[in-house]
Amino acid sequence: MRFLTSCLAITLAASLCGCAMSNPSAVDTPTENTQTTESENNDGGIYFADFTDIPIPKEMSVDHQKSLVIGTLSRQTGVLVLTGRVNAPSLYRFYYDTMPGQGFTLRGFFKHAKSLMIFEKQGKDVIILVDEGTISTTAEIWVVLRSDTNDTPLQSSSIPKAIPQNSYSTSNGNSTY
Repeated sequence: MRFLTSCLAITLAASLCGCAMSNPSAVDTPTENTQTTESENNDGGIYFADFTDIPIPKEMSVDHQKSLVIGTLSRQTGVLVLTGRVNAPSLYRFYYDTMPGQGFTLRGFFKHAKSLMIFEKQGKDVIILVDEGTISTTAEIWVVLRSDTNDTPLQSSSIPKAIPQNSYSTSNGNSTY
């Protein structure tokens, strides 16, 4: 009986200690990182990281090891990788609903096991890839700045001439035109 009482007391103490140490708001809140300036929106459901016009749901965290953003504060390009425990259809719906409010226009999409959305805004394109894994969902947000202010695609004359445009290397290293 004494052994059973001791086991019960230890189990009770461990469960109370675990409850006291858990902080549910800390799990939902993105972690502060010196590489990223994160600011919360007034409603608390979203925040903004490196790209100040692309919202991030609070359930998703920025993976700084896999992300790369370069440029100035007003003209940034790169990829922002997000991970979190949300289902892919709800994350897809989040971006489908919130990006137009940030001035973006949906230009195309593909919705399947991996979903892809392409948005445009003056001077840049945003590609969002959503992939649901077994444990967590990943979103890659690619931001590409346009080559000029007329929003025209790159012309062949702006492609560097280091490699001839109509050539490729074969497996034996010979170039073919």
